[in-house]
Amino acid sequence: MYRGTGEMYGRNEGRGELHVWGGIVSARLKDYAGALDTSPEAVLSAVDREEIAPVVDTADAKGRGSDRDRPTEPALRCLAFTREDFRRLVAAVAPGKADKEPAAAGR
Repeated sequence: MYRGTGEMYGRNEGRGELHVWGGIVSARLKDYAGALDTSPEAVLSAVDREEIAPVVDTADAKGRGSDRDRPTEPALRCLAFTREDFRRLVAAVAPGKADKEPAAAGR
């Protein structure tokens, strides 16, 4: 049984990590950029160029009203990709890291 870390949810927000769970890689945009030694703009450009559809993008409207602000700044915007799509992203942004596992991509 998973017992967790004992920390409240969201307490790891300053650690700058990529999280992998159940075949999904998730992180804030600035953490992807840091792990891949590039800029947030380069990450987004690669997502568009490679036509990678994130599983989750907190900048996308959820359809609950157009007046709600969605976070677009890299420190707040979160993205999640399937493991395969994350590997495609790494290959597009940082080819030298393409053969590493998602959790180790920033090391």
